[in-house]
Amino acid sequence: MRAQPRSSLSRMWRPRLLAVVALASTAPFLLGPAGRSQTTSATNDDRAVTRSTPLITGVQLHFGAMIRKAGYQPGPTDTAMRTLDAVSARDNLSWPDLAQTQGSGIAARLPALFDVTHQRGAAAPPLLTPHGGLPNIDGGNLPTSPGALRAFSAFVGDAVTAWKGTGALVEIWNEWDKGVRKGDYGTPESYVALVKATAPAIRRGAPDAKILAGGAADDRGQLRSEWTKSMIDGGGLDSADALSIHLYDHCAAQLLPRATDEMMARLDDIHAYAAAHAPGKSDIYVSEFGWPSNSGRCGVDAQAVAENVAQFIFAASARPWIRGVWYYELKDSGRDPAEIEDNFGLLTYDYRPKPAFCAYQAAAKLVRSARPVRVVRDGSAMRVDFAGGDGTVSVIWLADRRRPMQFSTDAATAQPVCGAAAVTRPGWADLSARPIILRSGGAAPRIQFRSGPLSS
Repeated sequence: MRAQPRSSLSRMWRPRLLAVVALASTAPFLLGPAGRSQTTSATNDDRAVTRSTPLITGVQLHFGAMIRKAGYQPGPTDTAMRTLDAVSARDNLSWPDLAQTQGSGIAARLPALFDVTHQRGAAAPPLLTPHGGLPNIDGGNLPTSPGALRAFSAFVGDAVTAWKGTGALVEIWNEWDKGVRKGDYGTPESYVALVKATAPAIRRGAPDAKILAGGAADDRGQLRSEWTKSMIDGGGLDSADALSIHLYDHCAAQLLPRATDEMMARLDDIHAYAAAHAPGKSDIYVSEFGWPSNSGRCGVDAQAVAENVAQFIFAASARPWIRGVWYYELKDSGRDPAEIEDNFGLLTYDYRPKPAFCAYQAAAKLVRSARPVRVVRDGSAMRVDFAGGDGTVSVIWLADRRRPMQFSTDAATAQPVCGAAAVTRPGWADLSARPIILRSGGAAPRIQFRSGPLSS
């Protein structure tokens, strides 16, 4: 479930509609003449990538209660996920709604969720997030008393038996730091106690499950990932298998020009911290990321959302320790065009595609069918090479819209994500935030980058 911005800085944040560099999709991909910009002397980063398993590509659904009248339907949902190559479904298990439902009754209580999450195989396990306060336990607030911890862990242990044998990922609670009610903010210390109480019940109920801890909501604070780092320091990963992270920046206008880039910087930072302070537990599952396309406060232009989505999936695939990513969410949960929470979907409320749907589909199909082998950072230019049955293809994009770059290549074709492939011509072209797929039919194409726009 999405968190609303709550820090003191949030009052200063405003949405920004981002300009999009359009790329021709039908004419030959013409690379213009050399301009006056200077070629960059060296790359900032150029390294090989070894990934043993494909990135898990997933989406958030809302069959598991908590959000009312979200309008999810089993048939269209399954069709959309298959079209997207979204192989994993994430959903919430609401303690208030399911407290009286034993694990054996989950299939009858949540038939759509049960069916969607059981038909995709062990290669793409579902991600389940049990949470929610009960009015008669700790006053409906976060369960922190010994009795409340016992009650919640018993509920989770029983509920996950419905997914025994699926290799389910179980994320303990959703955004504990945000709390259940306003002002009921959860501390890292109380969350560690929750994980330690709940993990043994999950192990008993579904021994093949993988336990994820973290999932903080608004974790910027005074230091990057401050809450999560404190949770790690307190032993929050001792009983877990890996770390879950939620990433958003739509209400931070100053970050939106490099939205995916700054998210990756946060992931790099927390991964390094976890590797140093919780060895063996530093794999990351990005259980929520997304941008709302609403027309009001904090809304992001729909085309910019599409660019961000494709960038995110490509960049995540190039980090082998990011095991999976789940976009929030598959479809809009409401119909109000100005409401933030109604407009996170890749699809509209009525299952009509937004630009981000195609972008997710194109990126997911590539990262699922080919393996990343090289990543290059050159100024604000990004490149990831993927090796597959058709040889090596390169994906390039502009990571920071405020820092224009150009590229030249000997690739045979250039295909903007969701556009048509076109024959390239010698020379330089402006690099766009919209990723471009370069193919040569064999070895990786040669690519050069330099700073500045073509017109300079």
